[in-house]
Amino acid sequence: MTVLPRILTIDPTGVSARLVRAAIDLTDQVVVQTDIPHSAAALAELSVNPYHLVVCAVRLYEDDIDGYALAQQIIPHLPNTAVVLIGENSDPDAQFDGNAIMIKRPLDPQHFFKVFQCALEGRDIRTALSSAGEATQPTQDLGPIPALDLAAVDKIIDELLRDVAPLSLVLATREGEVLLERGTDSRLDREQLAQAVLPAAQATIQVGHLARGKPSALSFYDGDQYDIFVLSIGYHHVLCLVFDGKGGSKLFGAVRNYAQRAALDVIALMGEGAFSLNHTNSAGHKGRKKPSRQPQVMDMAQESPAAVMHTPETDAPAATDVPATPRLQLEPLDNFDPALLDQLDGLNSADADALFDLDTLGEIAKGRDRNGGALTYEEAQRLGIVQ
Repeated sequence: MTVLPRILTIDPTGVSARLVRAAIDLTDQVVVQTDIPHSAAALAELSVNPYHLVVCAVRLYEDDIDGYALAQQIIPHLPNTAVVLIGENSDPDAQFDGNAIMIKRPLDPQHFFKVFQCALEGRDIRTALSSAGEATQPTQDLGPIPALDLAAVDKIIDELLRDVAPLSLVLATREGEVLLERGTDSRLDREQLAQAVLPAAQATIQVGHLARGKPSALSFYDGDQYDIFVLSIGYHHVLCLVFDGKGGSKLFGAVRNYAQRAALDVIALMGEGAFSLNHTNSAGHKGRKKPSRQPQVMDMAQESPAAVMHTPETDAPAATDVPATPRLQLEPLDNFDPALLDQLDGLNSADADALFDLDTLGEIAKGRDRNGGALTYEEAQRLGIVQ
């Protein structure tokens, strides 16, 4: 039976638990996560069940010890368990002898992602953090950025603003160019924000090659004055949502649902170009204002005449399946005398042909019968002269 990775978070505020849950959602990992607010209960849990990763906050408000001391107690007894201590910028740095590191907020999403993956794979998280810090930016040409129909994007953004109501919203490219900005808070420099989130856009491209498929990244920066969410839109665009620092972290679920839906709508406008790199036909991308799904619609329209040409071939066999006319069934004659047929030997065939000649039938209708009178309408109808 497969043993699922286990993660323990120790944080009375619940911030560490939300960060771990976000990493789980973005990586589609199947893990067992346990959230405990106090150190005593956490130590009791660790003595019973093994864990791959322990994420602990520095400040444990209701406990006698802080995160530093708790990590020092865990490391000697559980050498195979990775310990991540999460603190603030004002907290002092810490160096540990075992498989443990300290990360300060706001978190670097690329660093945290690599540490998370290494811990679940049973590797030393210290090497993952150092390799992430030494990672260089890609030198290859990523190609031009696909053009966006901003009129269509405006409608998507308006709906997103009604759903989550951020203080500010910025849509930027991976090169830091602001394409669209909304919001009532003018204290935040939107241009500076677009430049600051460039590493997140580059991380999406780098991690995307590891995650395979079409990755989606959601980064969260928790501050005192602002809480900032950064959502990737393909490889070439990022969406920044700025909330008040007092309650922005509580909106993680709403932002993930509504902003992710808006991102998918914008990706649909760009089509396959949203995840394409090293474009060769730059002029075509710069001049494109419609989604790349449009050529697919034209291809379907071009194929439709061929389907019409094959229609007669498919319908021809059906035309032969005509139901047969039912055979006329006549009632038998009562008291039929076969001797009457002997009188046909003296029949003049010319008289029989006259029955099918309309002119002759007309003369018969106008003539006299055996009693010397003209035919009545009923008699002519009975003889079949008229219908």
